[in-house]
Amino acid sequence: VYLSISRAAADARQIDIVRKREARVTATTGDKAVVQWDPVEENKVELSATYSLSEDPDAIEMEIAVEALQPYQGYELFVSSYFSPYHTPRFALKGNSVDSDVAIRWYETSWYGTQNDEAWPRDDEARQHFCDGRWLTRPSQVWRLGPDHALPLMTQRHKHDQAHVISMARPQDCIGLSGYNGFHNSQYFHLFGRDVSAGDTLNTTVRMEIFKQTAEDLDALALQRYQAWIEKDE
Repeated sequence: VYLSISRAAADARQIDIVRKREARVTATTGDKAVVQWDPVEENKVELSATYSLSEDPDAIEMEIAVEALQPYQGYELFVSSYFSPYHTPRFALKGNSVDSDVAIRWYETSWYGTQNDEAWPRDDEARQHFCDGRWLTRPSQVWRLGPDHALPLMTQRHKHDQAHVISMARPQDCIGLSGYNGFHNSQYFHLFGRDVSAGDTLNTTVRMEIFKQTAEDLDALALQRYQAWIEKDE
């Protein structure tokens, strides 16, 4: 399952398990599909995701739109993607202070490793959302917090070069990355984390690119593809 809205959190708690609710496909036109979720008692927002497919490279874009029907503090959406054990996940983190010339340090996790439930906030302000108690409410997830991420950019290298994956988000809209690599191999974007009033809207796009050929340097390719995507909208 790629690019699925899994949960919503606000007011220092989880307020909705979106993936467990029925969604409506309201429109399909060619390479696009619009999925909508109705407001519920705890998560009173109009929520939609527009999925678009493209080729060269094979890619999926997910445009997320939220309209708040009541105020929330630190409204967050948790977007998940699940991969096979044949994939190896990597995350673009900030370089350490030992080597100041290295701006990005790629961090790799292993299947059923000793730390397989880690998270990397964007900055100190975003880190507060991970520590405000929202992840202690059911279903709880006690993240092991690492350093800040450098870019909202993650990869999955396939063992047999069948389908390498690059996932990216808008830096201004992504407050954190996280991953689990045990019972399943998953990567997550933590989006928004903003205070909203009734009538406010939140919008962003996340993108996944899939490469079915050999990638000698997937890290470099990921950075190249990310920069091309970001610069396209500037």
